[in-house]
Amino acid sequence: MEFEAAKKALITALAGKKSFAIGYHPDADGIAGTALLIKYLKKQGAAREEIDLYPINNLHRSFSETHLNQIMAAKYDAIIYIDCAISDNEQISRVAAHFKPVICIDHHHYQRGLEAIPHLYINSVDFAGMTKPDLFTTSKLMHAMFYDPSDDWLELLGLEGDVVIQSIKGSLIYEAAQRLNMLGLVEEYGASLKVVTERRNGLVALLLDAEDVSDLLRRIAMDKQLESLYEDIIGDIAANLNVLKQAKPKLTFDDNKIFTHKISTVKGFDI
Repeated sequence: MEFEAAKKALITALAGKKSFAIGYHPDADGIAGTALLIKYLKKQGAAREEIDLYPINNLHRSFSETHLNQIMAAKYDAIIYIDCAISDNEQISRVAAHFKPVICIDHHHYQRGLEAIPHLYINSVDFAGMTKPDLFTTSKLMHAMFYDPSDDWLELLGLEGDVVIQSIKGSLIYEAAQRLNMLGLVEEYGASLKVVTERRNGLVALLLDAEDVSDLLRRIAMDKQLESLYEDIIGDIAANLNVLKQAKPKLTFDDNKIFTHKISTVKGFDI
């Protein structure tokens, strides 16, 4: 499928829709991609209060059972996954059977079996590859086509993966992405789903409110709870770096995707 045709398919799928559930991976590119999508939906007339956010589980890339039940009980016009590397085909099958359209925007390796699930799939790994009727594949750049290419938010989007790796160390983009990754991905021991969800969704809100990357960093610094949590995370990782290295998390390879098991620091964070 040509890029413009796939873009048209995405625009058509979103046209006229008013209520949305967005599942997103809570790292820098997932958070930024979600903020960009919300900006686009609002430009098309969607109300912010009609867009609900559900950060996915970082290890297994699926909704928590609590969030899934909330989604299935609601009446959304569309379900959209951002940067999710979906590995739970059974869960997305349940969602796709209940909602239309279901849209996935991703940059991870394609998971076998997804082609049997009717949804709009946008993926940079297989650009111009699959052309099946229910599976449109194109670049994640599609997601940014609605915006000025000179906009700083495009780099924060992380078009082909972790934006920290792509950014120049020491730059404002690098610093902002590092904070988004740490504050979005790391969980405190015993933290409730509600608390972690509110923090992650709050990071999306900060991006939406910020004028640029400098303003984003300023807003994070002004939030004493976020800034304190970030310093605690960084300090704990640094203090226990050797312990974490010795933990050697087990790697599981499945359909060209890598799953790493959770590592816990001494002081109290799950990484």
